[in-house]
Amino acid sequence: MLLSLVGLFFAQQGVAQGLACNNQVQVSVSPTPNICEATITADMILEGPDPNASYHIKITHNQQVVVQGDDVVTISNASQYFGSTLVATITDNATGNSCWGTLTLEDKLAPVITCTDTTLNCADDLSGVLPPTAVDNCTPASLIQIQLTDEQTNTGNMCSGSGTIVRTYIAIDAQGNVSAPCQQVITIERPAPDEVDFPDDVMWTCDQYNAFPTIVDATSLHPFITDSDPSTTIIEVFLDENCDDNDAPQNDNPNVNSTNTTNGGNGCPGNGLDDADVLELTGSGIPENINGPLCNYQFSSSDQILASCGTSFKIVRTWTVLDWCTQQVVTSNANGEDNIQIIKVVDQVAPSISRPDFSVGVDIPGQHPQPCKSTGLLLPPTVSDNCNSVTVRIYTPIGEANYLNGVDGTNGGLIPAPGLPEGTHVVDYVAEDACGNITTIHVNVTVVDDKAPIAICDEITDVNLGSNGLAVVPADVFDDGSYDNCCLSHFQVRRMSNPCGGGTGFGPSVTFCCADVGTTVTVVFRAYDCSGNYNDCMVQVNVSDKLPPQVVSCPGPASITCDYYWENLEADLDLCNGDADCMDAVLEAAGFGTAEFFDNCDVDITRN
Repeated sequence: MLLSLVGLFFAQQGVAQGLACNNQVQVSVSPTPNICEATITADMILEGPDPNASYHIKITHNQQVVVQGDDVVTISNASQYFGSTLVATITDNATGNSCWGTLTLEDKLAPVITCTDTTLNCADDLSGVLPPTAVDNCTPASLIQIQLTDEQTNTGNMCSGSGTIVRTYIAIDAQGNVSAPCQQVITIERPAPDEVDFPDDVMWTCDQYNAFPTIVDATSLHPFITDSDPSTTIIEVFLDENCDDNDAPQNDNPNVNSTNTTNGGNGCPGNGLDDADVLELTGSGIPENINGPLCNYQFSSSDQILASCGTSFKIVRTWTVLDWCTQQVVTSNANGEDNIQIIKVVDQVAPSISRPDFSVGVDIPGQHPQPCKSTGLLLPPTVSDNCNSVTVRIYTPIGEANYLNGVDGTNGGLIPAPGLPEGTHVVDYVAEDACGNITTIHVNVTVVDDKAPIAICDEITDVNLGSNGLAVVPADVFDDGSYDNCCLSHFQVRRMSNPCGGGTGFGPSVTFCCADVGTTVTVVFRAYDCSGNYNDCMVQVNVSDKLPPQVVSCPGPASITCDYYWENLEADLDLCNGDADCMDAVLEAAGFGTAEFFDNCDVDITRN
């Protein structure tokens, strides 16, 4: 061992003792598993340290301080310095004297390996047996090499009920330290004939079968398939469309998915399989616990297929299990299970049916006290089903519809006699598939009077003005037997044009005046039914004034002499040239007076 001697120095009381450090000191790390650290003390480095002195220790690597402290220091995560040389500087805290030496860290401890024995069924996959575990002080468990060094198979007499496989393992850490060997004993058990696990009865949905017909095959039930509702016999797999990844080589079906939240997370199977893959790869089960080369059993199956409702069916599958050890056929087990498996493909989903509310017109006239009614068309619904054909029934408040196709309401039907009166009625549309699954919807059907009344009016009507020069004629005067299939409400009338000063809109009556006398006036007669429907007809109205003028006053008789006529009237009357108005004015001015008349319209006064 080389020594490093620090020079002497002189103190007031005498000569101080020099320090000497060892070089190439080898330090082993702690043996505690997963605690890779090295503890350094001053006496590991110093030659002949003073037991009463206190020393400062500084450890460096490539001139970088790794750790420092008094008397004892600990290097954590020591594996990072394996193979490197560290420098240790020791300083006497009392005198300040120091020396330095070198050290290396070593791991000479082998990992600790633990083997765990296990017991398997003869049908289990040996590749699923977990290897031993190992721990080390400096090498993480994930980096420790586990090596199988020997395997002894003792399965030549499985008919005795079991056999063994003995595997010998060692563990090697990152420094090449090798553990002591350990042995893992794998016991292989062969089920007795009364322990043969016959497959359970299975119920699939028709949706699953239509997408993947192989689910009824006599092959293994995929381990990722679980029943989301164990209270029922159907395998109601949880559906998650996010698990369909359209991966090859399986032909995925995004509409039918199966998931197992314990495999892969998020409801997806994992291990490279998505939902559709799982259903595509599964069958309806086999006697799983004897399906292995070490089991000394052989099995086969035969099927009897029985039709059920619609496209549903049942398979009666008989399993034949031969025990090669006894040459006997096994037909049942100690749990009461027998070799008969029932596989059902069922439809338990009701059809989908929809039909918006709608209206239907009356087609049977009302006869008091009976209202008008309808035996019109009940519109067909929109129906669909996941697997089977659908029958539609339509029920009205007065009975089942008369179907257009003579079978059911798929194409709609007619309201049965005696018909539904005006108003809104609830009609039930019932869809039933071939397996008896039923969906009922309630549709509001409104019976309406959508037919206009028949307007009948007098084609030509004579109207005489009254004493006020007007004639107000009610609309019903123009009616000549108008009628409606349900009920008439009222009449209205309007003029095409109106010189009398009123409008031309419809109203309960129409007015004629003196301006209409001697003309033919066209009016429109309108008949309304109780539902607001209406119809029109045209009337030609001849307007007359048959009231003669009435004399209000007439001048009395007067006698004049010839001389008076010649002197006062003759010349002025001659100038009138026979004009009556002019002559009236001359005579009135002469004091003879003027006749007065009254008439409902204008009058013309003539003189003889």
